[in-house]
Order: sequence, then structure tokens, then C-alpha cells
Amino acid sequence: GSFTKTGKIYARSFLRALYLNLSGRDHKQMDAFSEFMKKNLHLTRKYGSLQELRKDPPVEDAYIAGSDQLWNPELLNDDLDEAYFLRFGRPETLRITYAVSMGKQLNDGFMERLSSLCDRLDFISLREVTPHVEEVIGRQVQICLDPVFLLDAHAYEPFFKPVNVPDNYVFVYGFETTEELTAAVTYAKNQFQCKVICGSPRRIRLSMECEETWEYGPGEFLTYVKNASCIVTNSFHATAFSILFEKPFITVAHSTRGIRMTTLLGALGLSSNLWGNPDFHFQRDLDWNQKSKNLELLRKQSMEYLESALVGKKGNFS
Repeated sequence: GSFTKTGKIYARSFLRALYLNLSGRDHKQMDAFSEFMKKNLHLTRKYGSLQELRKDPPVEDAYIAGSDQLWNPELLNDDLDEAYFLRFGRPETLRITYAVSMGKQLNDGFMERLSSLCDRLDFISLREVTPHVEEVIGRQVQICLDPVFLLDAHAYEPFFKPVNVPDNYVFVYGFETTEELTAAVTYAKNQFQCKVICGSPRRIRLSMECEETWEYGPGEFLTYVKNASCIVTNSFHATAFSILFEKPFITVAHSTRGIRMTTLLGALGLSSNLWGNPDFHFQRDLDWNQKSKNLELLRKQSMEYLESALVGKKGNFS
């Protein structure tokens, strides 16, 4: 028989999970993430489905959906999940999105569904400019920073965990192997004359000598970024923390979800760090003064949106 598209997605996910369990690679990383969440996050009870949320919703003054790719069908079994549009709970509860991402431009079918799913949202904020969204949903959309930027670099210091690293290394982190990424890693390695540490070997395969690491959690990730001579990545959040820690970095736009990176770098005046950009110009000692001012302004605008939305104040937050 033939698989449906959804069937293929489930089969692929199952086989990947089976491989990871058999290899034993995921256990330590999952434990590290669980430990981090238990120690640092205050959580409601766990909900496993939209039906559970509708049957016994958390009673709160406001729900906030965000951030990251909550509206990317590729990550949700080729669908838009109504839970991420906050379609549950009491009618009087404020419903807010903060820095939600679609990952890429949605096709016409999903855009039409997006329009109907947004009707219960009181305030809408995306993480990057996505063409035609405002006209499709007929609403003002505020562009806000990813929430990692709402804190400054010092706020992350208590979460660092030690790792054994050399004094000089390029940290590579991302979600797909491409010729562009390999070329950027080679460039950075030659610039710094150092070893390469690959922090996501299951997703990135480098055709060069490198040290691979995967059994680590959020605290170790922060340390790998903070202590690196340079970061090369096609990950949004590795780019974000490189900026927060004011590190030399090269971002390679993801092949299908690159708009969020180009939007961020453009807003901060860092487009020259984008590999393949005609204006690409790598600098070891970047002047961060103006970049920090740009970031602080965007942080202020994002906080104003969030604070105004939480008291139900309509208006233009740009």
C-alpha cells in the first residue's frame, strides 16, 4: 500500500526516534534538558493534546503563545495546531502571541486557514516579517525580538555549565549540512587556525577533522558559544546567543527557514555576518557599540508590546 504524506512523516519520526534510542545518544541529552527545566522553569501541569486543554484549561488572566516556529506546518505533521492559536479556555482570557514564527512563507491553503485561526487572538506578534500576513488576517502584526533577547548577556551567567574545551576553537551548530555551511566552517578555521567542535553531529556532517559532541544541555550550549573563538551556524538561536555574547560569528541562512536570520541581522546592522551576502565581511573585532544600541531599542519596543498587550491596551507599538 501507499503512505499518505502524514504517514511518511510519522514513519520518518518513528525511525529516527528508534535509531536514537538504540544508539543511546539521546538519553543523556534528554536528561540534561529535563534537569534544566525542573530546576529553572515554573510549569503548569502537562497537556498532551488540544482536547485536554479544552476539557480542563488552565485558569489564567492571559495566555501567551510563543515563540519559535509554532505556526510552521513542516514541524506539525503538515498542519497548523489550534492549540498554538490558543483556541481553548474562558472567552474573557486575553490571548496573545509573542514572536511566533512560521519559518517561511505559507502557501495559499495554509494562509487561508491562518486567517480563520487568528480570530480569537487579541494581540499578534511575529518574530520576523512574513509577506502578506497582515492583509490575510486583516490585523496589525507587531514584529518582536525572540525572547532570548529580552534578557541581557549577564542574565544567562547563572545557567552556564562547565565543559572541557581548548583555548581556541570554532563551534559549529545547526540543522542541515550544506556546501555553504562547509565553506563557512573552512573559512573560519583558516581565519583562526584552530580545531573545530561540531555541536550537532546528527544533523551536520563535516568533511573535515572535527570533535563531535551531543550529550549536553542548555547550560553547556551557552558555554560552548561563550568560549568559542568563532561560531558558524545555520541555527537562529546559535546566531542569537552569538550576538548576545558579542562573539565573532558567521550565519549561513537555512535553506527553507532563512528569513528569520536575515530579518534579525538586518535589524541589528549585522548583515555583513551573513555568509553569501554580497556585503559579507568577517571581522574578528567587531564594534558592538552601535549593534548594542540597535538591540536595546528593539528590546524596548518588544517589552512595550508585551506589557501593553498584558493590560489589554490596543495601539501601535512600533
